[in-house]
Amino acid sequence: MITVATQKTTKLHLTASLPRARRLVVRRAVALAVTLTACSLLPIASSPTLAWPLLLVPLVLGAVFFFELGSLVVSTWLAVLMVSLHAAEGSLTHLALLESAVGLALFLGAGIAIGLLLRRGRDLQASLAASSL
Repeated sequence: MITVATQKTTKLHLTASLPRARRLVVRRAVALAVTLTACSLLPIASSPTLAWPLLLVPLVLGAVFFFELGSLVVSTWLAVLMVSLHAAEGSLTHLALLESAVGLALFLGAGIAIGLLLRRGRDLQASLAASSL
């Protein structure tokens, strides 16, 4: 009789010891950070005035993943990025600061609206699931 010893292989993950819900939050945060970094590097490499529509991607992703908090963090990051880009170009004027402030307000308003809608949708879905048989 031949016996074969089997050895269990375990995969090493950074989030293996965390509970499932916490792993999901970590994965979402990493995805948001990667997207935010990639979308922040494009205006640095090209013209900020041409690449600003791309900055909506991390805003929507932040609102989808973390609701209002995500949109607040992303909007603040994008405002600091735009002011930094204007300062690096040497075109930091009162008009540029005003444009950045208006952009921050618009992005923040849009992100909070998206975050609220998604939160209400999640809560509605949870209440419908709880009331079903």
